[in-house]
Amino acid sequence: DEQSDQVSVMTLHASKGLEFPVVYMLAVEQGLLPHERSVGNTEEEEEERRLCFVGMTRAMKELYLCSARLREKRGQINYTIPSIFLQELPREVKFVDASGRNQARSAADEYRAK
Repeated sequence: DEQSDQVSVMTLHASKGLEFPVVYMLAVEQGLLPHERSVGNTEEEEEERRLCFVGMTRAMKELYLCSARLREKRGQINYTIPSIFLQELPREVKFVDASGRNQARSAADEYRAK
């Protein structure tokens, strides 16, 4: 089994039917996932939840759900709120605060070293 350093970047929609050893889902934040347009609309919010599930199930070994503390939007920097979907995950899920360090880089380096 040959390891690859290849990185694929794609939308959640494009990931359907595919699997990867390690998956990073970025911007798992209120207003982005679920998108702000779906808030208050039960059907659209459920579709966003299914889309999030699709992304999470693409991971064969490791899954990283990432959110920023601050995000720039329309020229203003604002604090973010982690996605409500994170609260729905099982208690066994481990949350890591990577403030001040590049957790994604160290996880990728660790995976490549195996």
